[in-house]
Amino acid sequence: MKKFYAIFLAFSITLILSACGSSKNLFRDQDPVPADFGKQQTTVLVLKTEQNKVNRALESTFKKYYTGPFLLIDEEDLTSGKYSDNQKYRYCFRTHIQFQAASGSGSMRTQATHNYTYDIVDRVTATKNGLDFYGGGYKGLMEAYVKKMEAVKAENSK
Repeated sequence: MKKFYAIFLAFSITLILSACGSSKNLFRDQDPVPADFGKQQTTVLVLKTEQNKVNRALESTFKKYYTGPFLLIDEEDLTSGKYSDNQKYRYCFRTHIQFQAASGSGSMRTQATHNYTYDIVDRVTATKNGLDFYGGGYKGLMEAYVKKMEAVKAENSK
């Protein structure tokens, strides 16, 4: 039965990604990145999660797709004073993880899962831009989001 769910999940993800085609369609009419992102040189603070695999993916994804400066930090570091300069560290990229407990029994049992979403907080204006949905695959959604950040930054830095 686990094999069936794995095949079903893989098929569903493939279908969703092919339907989306590009990150523009993935984000629909949302503005996941602040409109003025990249107009000024700033270091993006990328908050770590409690999941090491997600933290590794955050670091590798930002290194691969984002050309601006960023720092991977613990959430507690935000209040330590070290990153209090909101002009230098204007934006904070956050990962939100939603746990869905296992349910059912026997052949109808579903396994516990985690779903992921992302947002960016503008620390100067105290506004948040992000996704209005959660996805099961953290890495694909993360890559699309970071690529969108890079595209907006590149457009605004012209």
